[in-house]
Amino acid sequence: MKSTAETADGFGQTLALPRAALLHRGEAALVALTLLVAVLAIGTAAATGQRVDWAGFGLSYLPAIGLLALGLYARHVKGLERLAMLAVGLAVYFGFSGVIAVMIYLRFPIETALLDEAIIALDARLGYDWVAFTETIGQYPALSRGLAWV
Repeated sequence: MKSTAETADGFGQTLALPRAALLHRGEAALVALTLLVAVLAIGTAAATGQRVDWAGFGLSYLPAIGLLALGLYARHVKGLERLAMLAVGLAVYFGFSGVIAVMIYLRFPIETALLDEAIIALDARLGYDWVAFTETIGQYPALSRGLAWV
């Protein structure tokens, strides 16, 4: 049975309303995804034996945890839904950014062959010369400035 909260309907009647979920479905899914990536990062670090400064990365999760707590407080204690959505959204953003940073860190050093050599070889077979291209562009400062925006 769902728990209910009571509220006045404006006519002196008390209505039984379903109590709000702790997080909305989308928020819960994003928090779960963030936690899943965190578990994958921990597993990847353990499987590869790569050392990670967990304390350093852990400090970056404090704002996410604080914002999540603020969002839950704003939603369930103060009834400020828009502030709660903002705080929870920022918490997910900061938390997911933190766990992705760990995953990116775990990807280095890259020991597999890079694609650059294959692309350079393909360019040479097609007659394209990067050195000549950059020297030619360097002779036209206006064109160089224009390409700086790209």
